[in-house]
Amino acid sequence: MQLADYIGKTDFDLIHFSISLAKEIDCKIKNKVFFYQNQVSSYINDRIDHFIHTLHVKGHLDIFIELKFLKC
Repeated sequence: MQLADYIGKTDFDLIHFSISLAKEIDCKIKNKVFFYQNQVSSYINDRIDHFIHTLHVKGHLDIFIELKFLKC
């Protein structure tokens, strides 16, 4: 049994996305791709929007997930 089997594919994908996004942003900051907080915020929002649209969730669940992401 793997973690995705235990917690579900969607939850696993959310966790994986969050961790990989944090690592990617950290790398971009270290490599001086991002200089300002608004650059990081815009990048995060764009990546979250794209990720949520790839989830293929029903109805307004995508809006709920986006709100939860942005609230954290």
